[in-house]
Amino acid sequence: MLVASSKAELQELVTRVYGAASEAGMRINMRKTEVMKVCENAPPMRITVNGDPISEVSLLKYLGVRFNAEALCDEEIKTRLALARERMGKLDPYGEVGL
Repeated sequence: MLVASSKAELQELVTRVYGAASEAGMRINMRKTEVMKVCENAPPMRITVNGDPISEVSLLKYLGVRFNAEALCDEEIKTRLALARERMGKLDPYGEVGL
């Protein structure tokens, strides 16, 4: 995950990562690479890797956590509560966890 405070800074980071990956004989998987901005009413952002545009998303899942463009965590909290309720429902009333 790359974090930047401006479009220009993000493009510079992406370009540097692409260069380092190329030197190491690796490549960036464009199908799995996404960009997301977190701010109100900002115009679409065009970030590229070697001239190919990276798709912009408003919801991103990273290491099992959902991030959204509004920087709100309501959906993540609801999801975690639902998972906890489901797990609690599987508990044995005598203290043994059902497998």
